[in-house]
Amino acid sequence: MGDAQPAQQQGKNNMDFYIRLARPLIFNLPEAQDRVLASAWVRKIKDADMGREKLRTDYIKLLLFALQRKKLVGIFSEDPTGYEKLEEFPEEYDESRQLGGLVQKGTIH
Repeated sequence: MGDAQPAQQQGKNNMDFYIRLARPLIFNLPEAQDRVLASAWVRKIKDADMGREKLRTDYIKLLLFALQRKKLVGIFSEDPTGYEKLEEFPEEYDESRQLGGLVQKGTIH
């Protein structure tokens, strides 16, 4: 049980780090509506009630990728208030393949 607290703290530290990375990228988005949506997604992802720590970390990583491309795509182009919980990724989900697929499909330029 003593190991659970450090793991939870590490997860919180990772989330805080990713959120700090996201904030300046949000301000650099060219479209005002994208800035509003991205900020709303960060608030949603930050909320521990929205899903497991790993799931929320995966979402913030994907959001960061979109923010670096200066274009919200996929779920991030939608209003996050419509989601009670973050949707789970399929079991075969592979973050690096997902990102590569987005670039290859031209979804992210």
